Amino acid sequence: PIPEGMKHPKIEVPAKYGGANNHQLFYTWLDGVLDWMRAYNICGPDADRHRLIYLRQHLKGDADDWYAQEIDHPDNLETPSFEAAVCKLHDRFVHSSTAAKATEEFA
Repeated sequence: PIPEGMKHPKIEVPAKYGGANNHQLFYTWLDGVLDWMRAYNICGPDADRHRLIYLRQHLKGDADDWYAQEIDHPDNLETPSFEAAVCKLHDRFVHSSTAAKATEEFA
């Protein structure tokens, strides 16, 4: 929470993720989304549904299409947690060989 009398600073919205098969790009994007959510206090288990909604606002193209089908589809019996949705998004678009390459480059 922001101290009384202070205005909430405007936090720049991170770029949208479109489904690129790039491990570093995915994690840079995710870090930006999480920073944005923390800045607006959209955190914790009580905010999980809101985080899912905001997650979609940070997607475009193939990633947004995937979200509509896999996360937000009316026929889905259960809504995944925010964490599960992010993991599924990563699994869908970032292939293990790309992640392994990123690990090698980082080492």
